[in-house]
Amino acid sequence: MTQSPYKNWTVEQIEQLKNNIVPKGKSYAQCSYFCRVHLHRGFRPVKSKIANNRDLKGKKFYEMHEQGMSYRDIAIAEGLTRQRIHATIKQWQDSIKVDG
Repeated sequence: MTQSPYKNWTVEQIEQLKNNIVPKGKSYAQCSYFCRVHLHRGFRPVKSKIANNRDLKGKKFYEMHEQGMSYRDIAIAEGLTRQRIHATIKQWQDSIKVDG
């Protein structure tokens, strides 16, 4: 383990933070604080399969919208509300901004 210029953080742990992974021995709060203060970005680790599924749906809905379907059309096809379609697409776009 290589020591970084930050007290109590190794280079490997910082790399894990950049990939939204909670390093062993660190809490979510510590990781979130470090990312905000030192990396100037958010920290959003994948918490479960639900988050992965949401990302897949967000991408799917976004692509449907880009092909010319309205939120209303997507909502009818998927059995959801147009507000939920919009929120899912927005969450997906925000997750891309954080990752990128």
